[in-house]
Amino acid sequence: MCGRYTVTLFPDRLAERFEALPPDGDLTTRFNVLPMQYLPAFRNRRCLVIADGFYEWEKTPAGKVPVRVTLKSGEPFAFAGG
Repeated sequence: MCGRYTVTLFPDRLAERFEALPPDGDLTTRFNVLPMQYLPAFRNRRCLVIADGFYEWEKTPAGKVPVRVTLKSGEPFAFAGG
């Protein structure tokens, strides 16, 4: 895995899915989130990283290309961080 993921859903939908309050401030659609961008939050705590897709490399005759992987349902999911 190349370690990048996506967050493309509206904050209200994420809040509903995880039974949480929507975040304060502006949450923008992100198609290329680098996990290291959140390194300070990971240093001392464990957390859940919310995403609706991630990238895997696929070998092709022309070389490796990134392929976005999502749940069939299109629902967001969380994975461990920290």
